[in-house]
Amino acid sequence: MENNALRIRRAGIWDIEALDAVERAAFNFGRFSRTIIIGFLKHPDSVTYVAEQDRVLGSIIIFFHEKSAEIASIGVLPEARRRGIATALMKKAEEHALNRGVRNLSLHVSVENISAIKLYVKLGYQYESRVPDYYGRGKDAYVMSKSLL
Repeated sequence: MENNALRIRRAGIWDIEALDAVERAAFNFGRFSRTIIIGFLKHPDSVTYVAEQDRVLGSIIIFFHEKSAEIASIGVLPEARRRGIATALMKKAEEHALNRGVRNLSLHVSVENISAIKLYVKLGYQYESRVPDYYGRGKDAYVMSKSLL
């Protein structure tokens, strides 16, 4: 593997600074605090991956239920967008979910985040519903999901 090739790896507590930086840079609202990120890292039903190329450029947090899983957060640093990082993270999440026997993967996305919505549709996700005020007053979200089996 080249030194500058994109690498997806499982994150650990040692990645908290980078995970927090991605979360802060990627989201204007509805972002997770360090405490919540640490909670996900420690929770047995949660898995976090980072995408790195010399440094962490993006991350994804997956939370597992009995037969389904939810993308709790996916973010890419603004300067690293449009390079396939989010797609690589989503594919890793789907692979992990399938290996765990999960049949359905869902996520919430801001109705204003057109580029993310386009990516999810391209990856096979479908609209399920709209959640009013999910990210705060007047900040709705779509629930999108994909059948993995």
